[in-house]
Amino acid sequence: MRLELLVAVLVSVPGLALAVSGSGSEATSTWTVDVGGADILAPTFPGSKTKRNSALPSVSINYKNLIFASFQDGVGVNILRWNGLTVGPVITFEPSRNYADDRLALRGLTDVPFTIAAGGFATYDFGVYATAKGEVSKSLNGNNGLIADTELSLHAPPLLNYKLFLSVGPDFQWYDGNYSRAYFGVSQLNARESIYPAFEPHSGLFVGLSADAEYLVTDKISLNVFGQVSQYDGDIAKSPILKGGYGERGQYTLGAALTYRFTY
Repeated sequence: MRLELLVAVLVSVPGLALAVSGSGSEATSTWTVDVGGADILAPTFPGSKTKRNSALPSVSINYKNLIFASFQDGVGVNILRWNGLTVGPVITFEPSRNYADDRLALRGLTDVPFTIAAGGFATYDFGVYATAKGEVSKSLNGNNGLIADTELSLHAPPLLNYKLFLSVGPDFQWYDGNYSRAYFGVSQLNARESIYPAFEPHSGLFVGLSADAEYLVTDKISLNVFGQVSQYDGDIAKSPILKGGYGERGQYTLGAALTYRFTY
């Protein structure tokens, strides 16, 4: 899952259907690697009114269902697995926001470097029809923020003889003051150099609804089509970056990804 650009594989779960319907050899594999590409239409920067189409790699790695790495979930370890509950530490990544992303809207604002965050997560599987996830992470650099994220994914029964998998669900995120100011704040210095008045948010909210469809082209190839509609709320909803003509509270992201699964 923030991630306006990395929403990329944020909304989809590459290989989810393959995992559900995988063969016995895949279930006993040490390594599972999904590799492919994604085409994403997403906001140019967090809160942007304009959208940018990007071709991005889609990579997901899993080792014995213990260690995982992907653009969507970061790098983590499933330390505890018990009765549908999974808990562990995770390192996540967030793209930078630079003046070059939009030279009109971001002129005079402070750039936000590529950010690495560390935290923990917990997921709970309600059978095959629903999954809940909570994650808290603290940035180690860049935006220096704290984020709390809660997601719920509802899965429809498999269709077309276990070839089509549909899911939908809400996503709620809370941002602390550091994160909110990094992306939606305007300092006194920024106000003198940009088109925005000074603004200092103390926290922020993000509310989204995501949908995903995954189709098994073969037993190794899957096609994902995904989308998300969302809105910023709380203090950051008053940000001049969102209200100044180049941004907006309501956002959407659309995309598709094609991946191939390798097992070892």
